[in-house]
Amino acid sequence: MKDETRRWGLSLLGASLYFSFTYAWNSLAALIPLVATDLGLSEVETGIVLGTVALTIFFTWPVVGPWVERVGPARSMGVGIVALGVAGMARAVVDTFPVLVLTMVVVSLGGSTVTYGLPSVVSSWFSPENSGTPLGVVTVAATLGTVLSFDTMPRVVDAVGGWRLALVVSSVPAVVTGLLWLLVGSVGPYRDERSDSPSLGEIVALLRRPDVFTLVLAGTMYLFATHSIYGWLSPLLIERGLVTEGATRIVAVVTSGMIVGGLLVPSLADRTSANAAFVGGGGLGFGACVVGLATVTPRFWPLAGVAFAGGIAIGGIAPLLRKLPLDMVQSGSISTVLGMVFGLGALGGFAGPVIIGAMKSWNGIEAIGFVILALPGLAFVGVALRLSRE
Repeated sequence: MKDETRRWGLSLLGASLYFSFTYAWNSLAALIPLVATDLGLSEVETGIVLGTVALTIFFTWPVVGPWVERVGPARSMGVGIVALGVAGMARAVVDTFPVLVLTMVVVSLGGSTVTYGLPSVVSSWFSPENSGTPLGVVTVAATLGTVLSFDTMPRVVDAVGGWRLALVVSSVPAVVTGLLWLLVGSVGPYRDERSDSPSLGEIVALLRRPDVFTLVLAGTMYLFATHSIYGWLSPLLIERGLVTEGATRIVAVVTSGMIVGGLLVPSLADRTSANAAFVGGGGLGFGACVVGLATVTPRFWPLAGVAFAGGIAIGGIAPLLRKLPLDMVQSGSISTVLGMVFGLGALGGFAGPVIIGAMKSWNGIEAIGFVILALPGLAFVGVALRLSRE
């Protein structure tokens, strides 16, 4: 019982690292109108600042993932999150666009250590058939960080008197949890297992494996879907006739469903050992719910029910993307594979909103946005069929 309590305590501490990352990262997006006005950023510069984390993850995964393996996941996460917190605080004193971008690059690199290392560490504390639930908790913590940053940062600005101090406040959890992790999480009976960094040839060989490549495709489609939801679902619903406030609340309902799905689905997958089937089922459910959002009468409550179900479907896939590599590769390659899934997958997060916007501008058909948003659901079905044959 004592050992079980310790494992869960460390897992929750690890989840707080993920929360700190997404909270500090998105705090800038939550305050970007104030920051852009104060620093005199153009629209292009503002877009670059907001996309810096995703682009950095995309371009640096071949380096950061293997580095996490070499240093040890637990130790690298502590160092990474503390560095993230310091860079997040440094945003408060920047006066130029290039320096602001540089701070966000460091935020991205620090957060990447958690994205690539935490699933490996947490899963090592639990048996394979019981790892889904703690990985779900970790995933939900990341979602909560994003949600709460947008919800709380405007009030933090009011409380401290400006966006600069507010960004300092948003980065304090990263420094505190990072230092605590270095003291507790990376020592004792759960110390790191360091691995040799894979060579470029070994990384390419991993990516060429059908099961790993399929998982990378799943990560790309997941980020395609979630970034498109946050960027386009509200405008699409407004075009259908829903009032602006209601459309914004629908996005919040989807997020609530994602939190429920992130906790419920991996627990069910643990009991059945049918991870691939749950990915396919989640994709099918998500696609069906997007169709529902495009066709159900444009009133809040009917749309909210469909949105909540769609959130459960897509939210349940997220922890499975972190769990599936555990069955595919040896422990020394897990962080590298997760780097592929969420590093290369970041391209989907960039491409989804861009494709929807471009297609809407090109043909002006209202439904085209919903059609594109539903495509990842079909892709997940294909992913599940492919993984089930491996």
